[in-house]
Amino acid sequence: MIKITFLGVWMVPEHGDTVSFVIELESGEKILVDSGVNTVKNLIAAKLDPCSITHLIITHSHGDHIAGLPMYLFYRYKYAPLILKTSPSSLKIIADQNTWSSVKEYIDIPYPNLSNDEHLIIEEYLQNGKPIKIAQNYVLCPFISKHNPITFGFNLTNTSSLKNVVYSADTAICETVFDAAENADCLIHDVVADQKYPMLGKAGHSLCKDVGELAYQKHVKLLIPVHRLPIYADQCESYKEELQKTFCGDIFIPSDGDVIEI
Repeated sequence: MIKITFLGVWMVPEHGDTVSFVIELESGEKILVDSGVNTVKNLIAAKLDPCSITHLIITHSHGDHIAGLPMYLFYRYKYAPLILKTSPSSLKIIADQNTWSSVKEYIDIPYPNLSNDEHLIIEEYLQNGKPIKIAQNYVLCPFISKHNPITFGFNLTNTSSLKNVVYSADTAICETVFDAAENADCLIHDVVADQKYPMLGKAGHSLCKDVGELAYQKHVKLLIPVHRLPIYADQCESYKEELQKTFCGDIFIPSDGDVIEI
């Protein structure tokens, strides 16, 4: 079983937080994917101890995906030990080398040398197509999405049950996403808007119609669109209807704080 808690689902923090979620494995690992603006607050609201996260995946260096990271690391390695009297625990960082280099600079602006804390561990950098063992029976296979700066999506697979979760990250539809989505039990895809906003589809993002076609062609079992524009706070049904024009499978449109089990 894989449990997913959506901390944020938006493109900008107008009605809620930007995209970030936690994947919990039955073996106890808790994987934080990106770090939205209010990561600490959202983890606590979801009854997830910020210090209990075991892995952090950073898909790319855009602000909506890393804005909350300096404060999250400060909370975990400065505030919690001092005020909450917790013992610091290791956090495994999963990112490509260039992204981590950029993110380190961002972290160290408000908190000098925090990115060099001994508890932050990089065992190996993300490389396109090179599998990384996350836990017993779980392997993460990264792939490069079509976005600028360099962005990685991933396919997290249970090697025993073969159930998987695919996250495309920020991307236009491209061959690597098509390959990763094949027969996915769950595809979490950044779907910014419907066809009324074609300029976003040309800027390294995906629109409803294109993602629906992808999910249909690749026999995705469950489609979870995130990273949507704030206008869809009040127009969620029209957003879903656009997806259903090309995809007839199951669709779950999460709000901040929603939980789903795969």
